[in-house]
Amino acid sequence: RSWDRRLSLTLALALCIICDCVICLGDVIYAINAGGESHVDSDGIHYRRDPLHGRIGTASDYGKQLIISRVPRTDQILYQTERYHHATFGYEIP
Repeated sequence: RSWDRRLSLTLALALCIICDCVICLGDVIYAINAGGESHVDSDGIHYRRDPLHGRIGTASDYGKQLIISRVPRTDQILYQTERYHHATFGYEIP
């Protein structure tokens, strides 16, 4: 049982490392600040202003009342805005 547990933990760790590497390989080609204005984050990623602004749903910045301590202060706005609607809606990604 001890051997099985160590093997399971080793496989889980290897999977996490592989997934982490895969996630880091791609480039961001399109980013939206849902419910918010355009923003360039601390990694240089350009987030576009919400293209649905004034068209559908409700933009909310209620989250501005909250401090998101897991991200740099300058990037908190990306986690403090949102868009919601009582029906289905979506974004067209070019």
